[in-house]
Amino acid sequence: LSFDVEPNEVADSRKATITITSGTLKQEVKVTQKRWYRDREALTAFYQAASGDQWSNHTNWCTEQPLASWHGVEVDGSGRVTALSLPSNGVKGDATKLLTQLAKMDHLQLISLHSNSLKGELPEALGDLKQLRYFDMMYNQLSGPLPESLGTLENLLFFNVYVNELTGNIPESYNAIFDRHKEEDCRFYLGYNYLTGDLPTSLLTNTALAYYWHYLVPQYEGYGFNPFPMPAMD
Repeated sequence: LSFDVEPNEVADSRKATITITSGTLKQEVKVTQKRWYRDREALTAFYQAASGDQWSNHTNWCTEQPLASWHGVEVDGSGRVTALSLPSNGVKGDATKLLTQLAKMDHLQLISLHSNSLKGELPEALGDLKQLRYFDMMYNQLSGPLPESLGTLENLLFFNVYVNELTGNIPESYNAIFDRHKEEDCRFYLGYNYLTGDLPTSLLTNTALAYYWHYLVPQYEGYGFNPFPMPAMD
Protein backbone atom coordinates (compact mmCIF):
# COMPACT_ATOMS: atom_id res chain seq x y z
CA LEU A 1 0.00 0.00 0.00
CA SER A 2 1.47 3.37 -1.01
CA PHE A 3 0.34 6.99 -1.21
CA ASP A 4 1.37 9.61 -3.74
CA VAL A 5 0.19 13.11 -2.79
CA GLU A 6 0.64 16.06 -5.13
CA PRO A 7 2.22 19.29 -3.79
CA ASN A 8 -0.39 21.62 -2.31
CA GLU A 9 -0.30 24.15 -5.13
CA VAL A 10 -3.97 24.20 -6.11
CA ALA A 11 -6.23 26.68 -4.35
CA ASP A 12 -9.44 24.66 -4.50
CA SER A 13 -8.30 21.11 -3.80
CA ARG A 14 -5.47 18.64 -4.03
CA LYS A 15 -5.40 15.09 -5.33
CA ALA A 16 -3.75 11.90 -4.16
CA THR A 17 -3.24 8.42 -5.59
CA ILE A 18 -3.60 5.35 -3.37
CA THR A 19 -1.88 2.30 -4.86
CA ILE A 20 -2.79 -1.17 -3.62
CA THR A 21 -0.62 -4.08 -4.74
CA SER A 22 -0.84 -7.81 -4.06
CA GLY A 23 1.58 -9.99 -5.94
CA THR A 24 1.18 -9.15 -9.59
CA LEU A 25 -2.12 -7.31 -9.02
CA LYS A 26 -2.12 -3.53 -8.80
CA GLN A 27 -5.04 -1.18 -8.19
CA GLU A 28 -4.91 2.62 -8.08
CA VAL A 29 -7.54 4.80 -6.41
CA LYS A 30 -7.68 8.55 -7.07
CA VAL A 31 -8.93 10.76 -4.24
CA THR A 32 -9.46 14.50 -4.02
CA GLN A 33 -9.14 16.54 -0.84
CA LYS A 34 -11.64 19.37 -1.06
CA ARG A 35 -11.01 22.89 0.13
CA TRP A 36 -12.86 22.47 3.44
CA TYR A 37 -9.58 21.43 5.06
CA ARG A 38 -8.35 25.01 4.50
CA ASP A 39 -11.17 26.23 6.74
CA ARG A 40 -9.89 23.99 9.52
CA GLU A 41 -6.38 25.35 9.04
CA ALA A 42 -7.62 28.95 9.07
CA LEU A 43 -9.68 28.41 12.25
CA THR A 44 -6.77 26.67 13.96
CA ALA A 45 -4.46 29.58 13.14
CA PHE A 46 -7.14 32.01 14.37
CA TYR A 47 -7.47 30.12 17.67
CA GLN A 48 -3.74 30.04 18.27
CA ALA A 49 -3.30 33.76 17.53
CA ALA A 50 -6.35 34.76 19.63
CA SER A 51 -5.34 33.08 22.91
CA GLY A 52 -8.00 30.43 22.35
CA ASP A 53 -7.09 28.44 25.46
CA GLN A 54 -8.22 31.45 27.51
CA TRP A 55 -11.61 31.89 25.84
CA SER A 56 -14.75 31.58 27.93
CA ASN A 57 -15.87 28.73 25.69
CA HIS A 58 -13.58 26.87 23.31
CA THR A 59 -15.44 23.57 23.15
CA ASN A 60 -13.96 21.19 20.54
CA TRP A 61 -11.66 23.82 19.02
CA CYS A 62 -8.49 22.37 17.48
CA THR A 63 -9.71 18.79 17.91
CA GLU A 64 -10.50 16.17 15.27
CA GLN A 65 -14.22 16.74 15.84
CA PRO A 66 -16.26 18.08 12.86
CA LEU A 67 -16.02 21.84 12.46
CA ALA A 68 -19.76 22.14 13.07
CA SER A 69 -19.16 21.00 16.66
CA TRP A 70 -16.55 23.71 17.36
CA HIS A 71 -18.14 26.37 19.56
CA GLY A 72 -19.44 29.27 17.47
CA VAL A 73 -18.82 27.67 14.07
CA GLU A 74 -21.51 26.89 11.50
CA VAL A 75 -21.03 25.02 8.23
CA ASP A 76 -23.03 24.38 5.07
CA GLY A 77 -23.98 21.04 3.55
CA SER A 78 -20.55 20.59 2.00
CA GLY A 79 -18.74 21.25 5.28
CA ARG A 80 -17.55 24.77 4.41
CA VAL A 81 -17.60 27.30 7.23
CA THR A 82 -20.36 29.91 6.80
CA ALA A 83 -20.44 31.57 10.22
CA LEU A 84 -18.18 32.36 13.15
CA SER A 85 -19.95 33.73 16.22
CA LEU A 86 -17.86 34.33 19.36
CA PRO A 87 -19.33 37.42 21.06
CA SER A 88 -18.20 38.22 24.61
CA ASN A 89 -15.93 35.18 24.59
CA GLY A 90 -12.57 36.58 25.69
CA VAL A 91 -11.16 36.67 22.17
CA LYS A 92 -8.11 38.93 22.09
CA GLY A 93 -5.25 39.76 19.77
CA ASP A 94 -4.29 41.58 16.58
CA ALA A 95 -7.47 42.19 14.56
CA THR A 96 -5.52 42.57 11.32
CA LYS A 97 -3.85 39.18 11.67
CA LEU A 98 -6.94 37.39 12.93
CA LEU A 99 -9.34 38.74 10.30
CA THR A 100 -6.83 38.00 7.54
CA GLN A 101 -6.97 34.37 8.64
CA LEU A 102 -10.77 34.38 8.54
CA ALA A 103 -10.71 35.93 5.06
CA LYS A 104 -9.25 32.64 3.76
CA MET A 105 -12.64 30.99 4.33
CA ASP A 106 -14.41 32.16 1.20
CA HIS A 107 -17.84 30.75 2.14
CA LEU A 108 -18.03 32.87 5.28
CA GLN A 109 -21.26 34.87 5.51
CA LEU A 110 -21.26 35.95 9.16
CA ILE A 111 -18.56 37.19 11.55
CA SER A 112 -19.70 38.15 15.05
CA LEU A 113 -16.86 39.08 17.40
CA HIS A 114 -18.41 41.94 19.32
CA SER A 115 -17.52 42.70 22.94
CA ASN A 116 -14.06 41.17 22.88
CA SER A 117 -10.52 42.61 23.13
CA LEU A 118 -9.39 42.88 19.52
CA LYS A 119 -6.96 45.66 18.64
CA GLY A 120 -5.57 46.96 15.36
CA GLU A 121 -6.84 47.71 11.87
CA LEU A 122 -9.50 46.08 9.74
CA PRO A 123 -7.57 44.44 6.86
CA GLU A 124 -8.26 44.95 3.17
CA ALA A 125 -8.41 41.14 2.99
CA LEU A 126 -12.03 41.37 4.17
CA GLY A 127 -12.82 42.24 0.56
CA ASP A 128 -12.07 38.59 -0.32
CA LEU A 129 -15.19 37.46 1.55
CA LYS A 130 -17.58 37.84 -1.36
CA GLN A 131 -20.42 36.08 0.46
CA LEU A 132 -20.16 38.14 3.65
CA ARG A 133 -23.53 39.51 4.78
CA TYR A 134 -23.08 40.23 8.49
CA PHE A 135 -20.04 41.72 10.27
CA ASP A 136 -20.20 42.71 13.94
CA MET A 137 -17.14 43.95 15.87
CA MET A 138 -18.85 46.44 18.16
CA TYR A 139 -17.13 47.14 21.48
CA ASN A 140 -13.56 46.23 20.62
CA GLN A 141 -10.48 48.44 20.22
CA LEU A 142 -10.23 48.66 16.46
CA SER A 143 -8.11 51.52 15.10
CA GLY A 144 -6.98 52.93 11.77
CA PRO A 145 -9.07 53.53 8.65
CA LEU A 146 -12.10 51.71 7.31
CA PRO A 147 -10.99 49.31 4.53
CA GLU A 148 -11.75 50.42 0.97
CA SER A 149 -12.37 46.82 -0.09
CA LEU A 150 -15.70 46.57 1.75
CA GLY A 151 -17.25 48.56 -1.06
CA THR A 152 -16.89 45.53 -3.33
CA LEU A 153 -18.95 43.21 -1.12
CA GLU A 154 -22.28 42.92 -2.92
CA ASN A 155 -23.98 40.90 -0.18
CA LEU A 156 -22.99 42.98 2.84
CA LEU A 157 -26.10 44.18 4.69
CA PHE A 158 -24.98 44.55 8.31
CA PHE A 159 -21.71 46.22 9.36
CA ASN A 160 -21.22 47.14 13.01
CA VAL A 161 -18.07 48.79 14.37
CA TYR A 162 -19.90 50.90 16.94
CA VAL A 163 -17.69 52.08 19.86
CA ASN A 164 -14.14 51.49 18.64
CA GLU A 165 -11.20 53.77 17.80
CA LEU A 166 -11.39 53.97 14.02
CA THR A 167 -10.07 57.09 12.27
CA GLY A 168 -10.25 58.83 8.88
CA ASN A 169 -13.09 59.20 6.40
CA ILE A 170 -15.77 56.83 5.17
CA PRO A 171 -14.29 55.59 1.84
CA GLU A 172 -15.97 56.67 -1.38
CA SER A 173 -16.17 53.00 -2.34
CA TYR A 174 -18.95 52.61 0.25
CA ASN A 175 -21.27 54.54 -2.04
CA ALA A 176 -21.69 51.28 -3.95
CA ILE A 177 -23.01 49.55 -0.81
CA PHE A 178 -25.55 52.24 0.01
CA ASP A 179 -26.71 52.48 -3.62
CA ARG A 180 -27.00 48.70 -3.93
CA HIS A 181 -29.24 48.28 -0.89
CA LYS A 182 -31.52 51.30 -0.99
CA GLU A 183 -34.61 49.11 -0.84
CA GLU A 184 -33.28 46.68 1.78
CA ASP A 185 -32.76 46.82 5.53
CA CYS A 186 -29.07 47.72 5.29
CA ARG A 187 -27.50 48.70 8.61
CA PHE A 188 -24.15 50.41 9.12
CA TYR A 189 -23.21 51.26 12.69
CA LEU A 190 -20.15 53.53 12.63
CA GLY A 191 -20.91 55.66 15.68
CA TYR A 192 -18.53 56.52 18.50
CA ASN A 193 -15.22 56.30 16.71
CA TYR A 194 -12.90 59.10 15.56
CA LEU A 195 -14.26 59.40 12.02
CA THR A 196 -14.33 62.70 10.14
CA GLY A 197 -14.93 64.19 6.67
CA ASP A 198 -17.93 64.04 4.36
CA LEU A 199 -20.59 61.39 4.46
CA PRO A 200 -20.95 59.50 1.14
CA THR A 201 -23.65 61.05 -1.01
CA SER A 202 -25.50 57.76 -1.47
CA LEU A 203 -25.67 57.32 2.28
CA LEU A 204 -27.51 60.63 2.59
CA THR A 205 -30.20 59.44 0.18
CA ASN A 206 -30.63 55.97 1.71
CA THR A 207 -33.89 56.32 3.61
CA ALA A 208 -33.59 52.88 5.20
CA LEU A 209 -30.49 54.01 7.09
CA ALA A 210 -32.27 57.05 8.49
CA TYR A 211 -33.91 54.86 11.11
CA TYR A 212 -30.46 53.97 12.51
CA TRP A 213 -28.90 57.43 12.21
CA HIS A 214 -28.06 57.62 15.93
CA TYR A 215 -25.88 54.49 15.55
CA LEU A 216 -24.20 55.70 12.38
CA VAL A 217 -23.27 59.36 12.81
CA PRO A 218 -22.28 60.44 16.36
CA GLN A 219 -18.53 60.37 17.03
CA TYR A 220 -16.37 61.04 20.07
CA GLU A 221 -16.06 64.65 21.20
CA GLY A 222 -13.88 66.73 18.89
CA TYR A 223 -14.56 64.46 15.89
CA GLY A 224 -17.45 63.99 13.52
CA PHE A 225 -18.65 64.51 9.97
CA ASN A 226 -19.01 67.74 8.05
CA PRO A 227 -22.50 69.32 8.16
CA PHE A 228 -25.05 67.39 6.12
CA PRO A 229 -28.81 67.32 5.48
CA MET A 230 -30.66 64.61 7.38
CA PRO A 231 -32.21 62.05 5.00
CA ALA A 232 -35.99 61.71 5.10
CA MET A 233 -37.52 58.56 6.53
CA ASP A 234 -39.90 56.45 4.47
